[in-house]
Amino acid sequence: MPLAIFDLDNTLVDRAGAFRHWAAEFVARHRLDPAEQRWLVDADEGGFVPRPAFVSALRERYRLTGSPEALLADFRARLVTQLPPDPRVLAALGHLRAEGWRVAIATNGTVPQQRAKIRRASLADSVDAVVISDEVGVKKPDPRRTPSSTASSRPCRC
Repeated sequence: MPLAIFDLDNTLVDRAGAFRHWAAEFVARHRLDPAEQRWLVDADEGGFVPRPAFVSALRERYRLTGSPEALLADFRARLVTQLPPDPRVLAALGHLRAEGWRVAIATNGTVPQQRAKIRRASLADSVDAVVISDEVGVKKPDPRRTPSSTASSRPCRC
Protein backbone atom coordinates (compact mmCIF):
# COMPACT_ATOMS: atom_id res chain seq x y z
CA MET A 1 0.00 0.00 0.00
CA PRO A 2 1.52 3.38 -0.98
CA LEU A 3 2.12 6.01 1.68
CA ALA A 4 1.99 9.79 1.33
CA ILE A 5 3.38 11.87 4.20
CA PHE A 6 2.61 15.57 4.30
CA ASP A 7 3.86 18.46 6.38
CA LEU A 8 1.13 20.40 8.14
CA ASP A 9 2.20 24.05 8.10
CA ASN A 10 2.15 25.65 4.63
CA THR A 11 1.33 22.31 3.03
CA LEU A 12 -2.02 21.11 4.37
CA VAL A 13 -2.83 24.39 6.11
CA ASP A 14 -1.93 27.92 5.06
CA ARG A 15 0.13 28.86 8.11
CA ALA A 16 1.63 31.91 6.36
CA GLY A 17 -1.81 33.22 5.43
CA ALA A 18 -3.12 32.51 8.93
CA PHE A 19 -0.20 34.43 10.40
CA ARG A 20 -0.84 37.42 8.12
CA HIS A 21 -4.49 37.44 9.26
CA TRP A 22 -3.38 37.17 12.89
CA ALA A 23 -0.95 40.07 12.36
CA ALA A 24 -3.66 42.26 10.80
CA GLU A 25 -5.98 41.46 13.70
CA PHE A 26 -3.21 42.20 16.23
CA VAL A 27 -2.52 45.57 14.59
CA ALA A 28 -6.23 46.46 14.65
CA ARG A 29 -6.78 45.24 18.23
CA HIS A 30 -3.83 47.27 19.52
CA ARG A 31 -4.61 50.29 17.30
CA LEU A 32 -1.18 50.22 15.70
CA ASP A 33 0.02 51.80 12.49
CA PRO A 34 -0.94 49.36 9.67
CA ALA A 35 2.74 49.28 8.66
CA GLU A 36 3.39 47.27 11.83
CA GLN A 37 1.87 44.23 10.13
CA ARG A 38 5.01 43.99 7.99
CA TRP A 39 7.21 44.09 11.11
CA LEU A 40 5.18 41.26 12.67
CA VAL A 41 5.46 39.10 9.56
CA ASP A 42 9.20 39.73 9.34
CA ALA A 43 9.70 39.07 13.07
CA ASP A 44 7.92 35.72 12.75
CA GLU A 45 10.33 34.52 10.02
CA GLY A 46 7.73 32.07 8.73
CA GLY A 47 7.34 30.47 12.16
CA PHE A 48 11.01 29.62 12.51
CA VAL A 49 11.70 32.07 15.33
CA PRO A 50 11.20 30.23 18.63
CA ARG A 51 7.84 31.30 20.03
CA PRO A 52 9.27 32.55 23.37
CA ALA A 53 11.64 34.85 21.45
CA PHE A 54 8.80 36.07 19.23
CA VAL A 55 6.58 36.83 22.24
CA SER A 56 9.48 38.59 23.95
CA ALA A 57 9.95 40.79 20.88
CA LEU A 58 6.20 41.60 20.90
CA ARG A 59 6.28 42.52 24.58
CA GLU A 60 9.28 44.79 24.08
CA ARG A 61 8.20 46.52 20.86
CA TYR A 62 4.59 47.12 21.89
CA ARG A 63 5.12 47.41 25.66
CA LEU A 64 2.65 44.61 26.33
CA THR A 65 2.02 43.93 29.99
CA GLY A 66 0.71 40.37 29.95
CA SER A 67 2.90 37.50 31.04
CA PRO A 68 4.90 35.79 28.29
CA GLU A 69 2.92 32.59 28.92
CA ALA A 70 -0.43 34.37 28.57
CA LEU A 71 0.69 36.22 25.44
CA LEU A 72 1.94 32.97 23.89
CA ALA A 73 -1.31 31.16 24.71
CA ASP A 74 -3.32 34.03 23.21
CA PHE A 75 -1.15 34.07 20.08
CA ARG A 76 -1.51 30.32 19.56
CA ALA A 77 -5.26 30.31 20.15
CA ARG A 78 -5.86 33.23 17.79
CA LEU A 79 -3.59 31.79 15.09
CA VAL A 80 -5.54 28.53 15.05
CA THR A 81 -8.80 30.41 14.43
CA GLN A 82 -7.29 31.61 11.15
CA LEU A 83 -6.99 28.05 9.76
CA PRO A 84 -10.37 27.10 8.30
CA PRO A 85 -10.80 23.77 6.51
CA ASP A 86 -9.68 23.92 2.89
CA PRO A 87 -12.13 21.91 0.77
CA ARG A 88 -9.48 21.37 -1.92
CA VAL A 89 -7.06 19.82 0.58
CA LEU A 90 -9.77 17.62 2.08
CA ALA A 91 -10.85 16.50 -1.40
CA ALA A 92 -7.27 15.70 -2.44
CA LEU A 93 -6.64 13.66 0.71
CA GLY A 94 -9.97 11.87 0.21
CA HIS A 95 -9.00 11.07 -3.38
CA LEU A 96 -5.64 9.62 -2.29
CA ARG A 97 -7.28 7.43 0.32
CA ALA A 98 -9.96 6.30 -2.16
CA GLU A 99 -7.13 5.23 -4.48
CA GLY A 100 -5.67 3.05 -1.72
CA TRP A 101 -3.03 5.38 -0.33
CA ARG A 102 -2.30 5.66 3.37
CA VAL A 103 -1.96 9.32 4.31
CA ALA A 104 0.01 10.76 7.22
CA ILE A 105 1.02 14.12 8.64
CA ALA A 106 4.57 14.67 9.96
CA THR A 107 4.92 18.04 11.63
CA ASN A 108 7.18 19.97 13.97
CA GLY A 109 5.75 21.87 16.87
CA THR A 110 4.02 21.41 20.16
CA VAL A 111 1.44 18.69 20.54
CA PRO A 112 -1.45 20.91 21.70
CA GLN A 113 -0.84 23.52 18.98
CA GLN A 114 -0.46 21.09 16.09
CA ARG A 115 -3.44 18.99 17.24
CA ALA A 116 -5.53 22.19 17.45
CA LYS A 117 -4.55 23.09 13.88
CA ILE A 118 -5.45 19.60 12.66
CA ARG A 119 -8.86 19.80 14.39
CA ARG A 120 -9.56 23.33 13.13
CA ALA A 121 -8.67 22.37 9.56
CA SER A 122 -10.84 19.21 9.81
CA LEU A 123 -7.89 16.99 8.85
CA ALA A 124 -8.15 14.28 11.52
CA ASP A 125 -10.63 12.13 9.60
CA SER A 126 -8.69 12.55 6.35
CA VAL A 127 -5.42 10.98 7.49
CA ASP A 128 -4.36 7.61 8.84
CA ALA A 129 -1.60 8.86 11.15
CA VAL A 130 -0.15 12.01 12.69
CA VAL A 131 3.42 12.35 13.95
CA ILE A 132 4.28 15.48 15.92
CA SER A 133 7.94 16.16 16.68
CA ASP A 134 7.35 16.89 20.36
CA GLU A 135 5.64 13.50 20.78
CA VAL A 136 8.50 11.52 19.31
CA GLY A 137 11.43 13.70 20.38
CA VAL A 138 12.82 14.25 16.88
CA LYS A 139 12.33 17.31 14.68
CA LYS A 140 12.29 17.08 10.93
CA PRO A 141 14.53 17.09 9.15
CA ASP A 142 16.56 14.98 11.53
CA PRO A 143 20.24 15.76 10.76
CA ARG A 144 21.15 12.24 11.93
CA ARG A 145 19.12 10.80 9.07
CA THR A 146 19.27 13.57 6.47
CA PRO A 147 21.99 14.22 3.90
CA SER A 148 24.17 17.11 5.04
CA SER A 149 22.92 19.30 2.18
CA THR A 150 19.54 19.68 3.90
CA ALA A 151 20.56 19.25 7.52
CA SER A 152 20.66 23.01 8.05
CA SER A 153 16.91 23.44 7.47
CA ARG A 154 15.25 25.05 10.44
CA PRO A 155 12.21 23.36 11.97
CA CYS A 156 9.09 25.49 12.45
CA ARG A 157 8.21 26.17 16.07
CA CYS A 158 4.63 27.22 15.37
